[in-house]
Parts: sequence; structure tokens; C-alpha cells
Amino acid sequence: MENNLFNFAADEPTALAYTDFSMPAPVLSGEAAEEFIKNMEEVEKRVEENSKKPKTKEDLRKELEFKKVLYEYEERELNNLKNEINNLEELLNADA
Repeated sequence: MENNLFNFAADEPTALAYTDFSMPAPVLSGEAAEEFIKNMEEVEKRVEENSKKPKTKEDLRKELEFKKVLYEYEERELNNLKNEINNLEELLNADA
């Protein structure tokens, strides 16, 4: 396999952009990289500022709904795992 899947600019700022990980990552360079980094810094700053604000009732409602959905999903996954364990135990005991 060739080693030239990625091209990095030598003397310019670079930034990797998120993409489908099954394909080679695109590399930004020059002004595009600087703009990407600037935008990411602004987003990080807003996230930090928002994390310091107290949650509103609407925020709490959204978080509660999300947690309920997550709980139901995890509960299904645990039940599926329990069923798989039971099936494996039955198979083992049937051979004994």
C-alpha cells in the first residue's frame, strides 16, 4: 500500500477536518487552516461560557428526556446481553 495517502503542506499552517474515518482525512492548509482553527477556538470559547451558565428549566427538560431515552436503550442492551448469556448457558448445559 502506498504511503502517500496524506499530503501535508510544509511551510503553511495545517488543520485536519473531521470526516468519514473510512477514507483518508482531508488536510486544510494556509488560510483555510487558519479559518478552521479560528472557528474551533470560538466554538470552544462558547462551549466553556455556556457550561458556566445555570441550566434553564427547558435545558433540564431536554436533559431529562435524553436520559430517559438513553436509559431505555441501555436497559434493552442489558436485556439482550442477559438473553445471550442464558442462551449460551443452555447450549453448554445441553452438551453436558
